[in-house]
Amino acid sequence: MRVLFIQDNGINESLALCELSALLKAHGHETAVLLEREERDLDAAIEAFAPDWFLIPCSILAHTWALGIARRIRARFPGRPVIFGGTHPTFYPEIVESPDIDAIIVGEAEGAALDICEALARGDDFADIPNVWLMRDGQVVRNEKRPLLAPLDDLPLPDRGMYFRYPFLRAFGWKKFMSGRGCYHSCAYCYNPKIRESYHGLGVYVRRKSPERAVAEVLWMKQNANLKIAHFSDDLFISDEDWAEEFSERYRREIGGVPFTCNATVDLVREKSVAALARAGCRAVAIGIETGDETLRRMIMKKDITDDQIRDAAALLKKHGVMVVTFNMIGNPGETMESAFRTMELNAEIGADCARLTFGIPLPRTRYADYAVDIGVLAPDDAARLPDITDIAAAGPHPIFKTDNARELINLYYLFRLGVARPGLIPLIKKAVRCPVPFVFKPFSLNMFLVEKRMFNLGWFEGFRYYLHVGSPDRRTTNFVFLI
Repeated sequence: MRVLFIQDNGINESLALCELSALLKAHGHETAVLLEREERDLDAAIEAFAPDWFLIPCSILAHTWALGIARRIRARFPGRPVIFGGTHPTFYPEIVESPDIDAIIVGEAEGAALDICEALARGDDFADIPNVWLMRDGQVVRNEKRPLLAPLDDLPLPDRGMYFRYPFLRAFGWKKFMSGRGCYHSCAYCYNPKIRESYHGLGVYVRRKSPERAVAEVLWMKQNANLKIAHFSDDLFISDEDWAEEFSERYRREIGGVPFTCNATVDLVREKSVAALARAGCRAVAIGIETGDETLRRMIMKKDITDDQIRDAAALLKKHGVMVVTFNMIGNPGETMESAFRTMELNAEIGADCARLTFGIPLPRTRYADYAVDIGVLAPDDAARLPDITDIAAAGPHPIFKTDNARELINLYYLFRLGVARPGLIPLIKKAVRCPVPFVFKPFSLNMFLVEKRMFNLGWFEGFRYYLHVGSPDRRTTNFVFLI
């Protein structure tokens, strides 16, 4: 069978889609991916591949786009099933009722997609396949989930080459990888607790690839594309000190000369792991601060780390010459301006090399969104229609929750990194955020390009070319590492 994946743009090469593609190809099927933004004639490209069915990655922040593409396919290529997978179908399976799609895959897609291929090849229906929901006679057929995929090393190497149809992706020096699936933390604003709960009794949620396998994926990319720096996207990259040490030795020996970055949680930043990463060429580690208000962080966001733990983790990373990247949110439910300022101050205190900042976004059906409703900063009607509040960030940075400080928060958003880099200016920034002219401080946010360039050691032309292709970084087809 010939399976066609369609995404909106190439800003986020889907690692889950690459693993799915490799599995389907290993079983004799053919796959391809098309990026709508890159195709001058999308219909001609679809016809040239002649797919038997379409699989559309559909995230909560891009489901309106996905439905539009499905409608277009249905009109121009009738008779070929259109199936959605990803975060939106997993959290909002009622999208299956849309007349523009034939079915959805809920959760991990590998087994379901393979079964769909085999059913269609036999000329059979796919109404009873685990992880698949669909409509029959006006009723939703809700099939049970299959066990979680394991061991991950049994999967073939990801089909990263399918994105090389687009030369700018092959040429871009920053490449993303993942060494595992799942997370055992229970942060209130994250998808993971809900996904983990939905798979209760169906296997171990947190799974890791072996160090050998993780390095093999990087080596393939080094041999087949332009690889200047690697990034490991999974949250628990250094959850196992022995794993991190073995990985680091292999990486240094087999990939030597290509620096890498990774994500971690503060509680996992330990001496043995950090020392091993540094020896292997780790350039930066990203940790989640989220907010400088410890009470808000621990009691509301359910991120049970203290300010002292954050200070210690940053100091340990810097001790070994590893740069500190932080993830932060402002405009949270229950947050005051003093809390938001404290987030900037804590980043400055630890000497964050790159402070990434977003406005708090209530992902549907998370405890974070429920709390916002409970305290009256998110209307129940808005909470019910969160899937339809798309392009939240793309509309321009602004608070989603009700607040009397919207203007001040927007101004702080633009001045935040300046305060982190120049702590002496923080008293002035606290006054400047009262400026009544919206977006007057927007030019200060351009500094983030300089910081990111230094972090990832990429050239100006390389970055500009990539930006011209992908457009706004807020338009993402996929936004969760192991859901397509």
